[in-house]
Amino acid sequence: MTKKLEGRYTPTILQSALGDPLRSEQRTGELLPAVLSRVDLLAIFIAIVLFIPNASIVQATQGAGPATYFYWILGTVTFLLPGAIATGQLNRFMPVDGSIYVWTHRALGPLWGFFAGFCAWFPGILVLLSAADAILNLLQGIGVQLFGSKTNWLADPWQQGILVLIVLLFTGWLSVLPLRLLMRMAKGIVLLYVLAIFTVGLAGVVWLLSAHTPQVSLTKSTLGFGGQNIVLYGVIVLGLLGIEVPLNMAAETQQPNAPGLFLRWGPLLVLLAYLLGTFGVMVVVPMSISSTQYSTLTAVSIVFGTPLSVLVGLIFIAFFLVVTVVYNVTFARILFVSALDHRLPSALARVNRHAAPSRTTSVQIAIVFVIALFTYFLGPLLYPAEGANFSAKVYNISQATTTVIWCISMVILFLD
Repeated sequence: MTKKLEGRYTPTILQSALGDPLRSEQRTGELLPAVLSRVDLLAIFIAIVLFIPNASIVQATQGAGPATYFYWILGTVTFLLPGAIATGQLNRFMPVDGSIYVWTHRALGPLWGFFAGFCAWFPGILVLLSAADAILNLLQGIGVQLFGSKTNWLADPWQQGILVLIVLLFTGWLSVLPLRLLMRMAKGIVLLYVLAIFTVGLAGVVWLLSAHTPQVSLTKSTLGFGGQNIVLYGVIVLGLLGIEVPLNMAAETQQPNAPGLFLRWGPLLVLLAYLLGTFGVMVVVPMSISSTQYSTLTAVSIVFGTPLSVLVGLIFIAFFLVVTVVYNVTFARILFVSALDHRLPSALARVNRHAAPSRTTSVQIAIVFVIALFTYFLGPLLYPAEGANFSAKVYNISQATTTVIWCISMVILFLD
């Protein structure tokens, strides 16, 4: 068995120079099939980084105006591109599953490696809750487009909780299916998602060509380093987190240079998509409602009508179902390789008949399931005076936690 494993493992020059490899470096290729193509990694990158609700969230800093476009470009140049360069170099030297966990172990030692792995992994499972919440907001947005602003779908915490639990269970089941099948579905839905974002941007163009006045002046903006602009830049940087995540599955690629496509063109594609989404919302949607998470649907509805808006909303919902699966599958690799290295129970390193690490994906779903039970059911019962505000507060705390810990992992990435 040892000879067979050694035959499958071909270390790079740097891996050989750094000494004995981790057990996970040798065994991952034996247990998980190499099925990911260059386009697959690009689709994973888009699912990880391109959250179109961010185009609505940045509208909350309305004073910046068209300067928002500048800060999207600045965030891409100063954060996303350096991250792509650093990630590409690390993957070139060590193309392994688990990415930052293995890279940091080799560069800084086992303690820092485990810490980096945790900082990279924990935000990933909390984002499962974010994706489910995005689906909730989109359903509420569809209700508003269909029946007016007084519509209040899924307003009670227990109703929201049922939806979130259904999303988690469904995507958890999808996560244990063959990776090749999952990627076929993901690529189709990601393509529709990109077309839907283009529709949001097109709504802004049609609005202006129809001689309408933009809701936010295109000539007045606020550049500088004031508090509001710093907040805007920070929000944009947070929206660009995740460049390293597709390489959690680097050992499962069909070609050694497979990451090159998303590392070179992914940042540009994401930037264009965010600029289009921001433009459509800023030009078409009244400022009073532009910061709602479904304002992209409002932009399409105002220009093209409710039916197309609902269709775009359904595409976005399908995308966030894919997002939940992709996050679950990619971050499960960190647990999987840690288990192979005996830093977690070895039972987590087992795969099912589809060669999927089903135990790690199921553990992650179970953790988020418990968090959702507390957020939407137990918490509101223990603090009835808070009502629906309790769920919102817990969600905001979880997202703040995600942000802080994920940023720590990015600092470690650059140190590597």
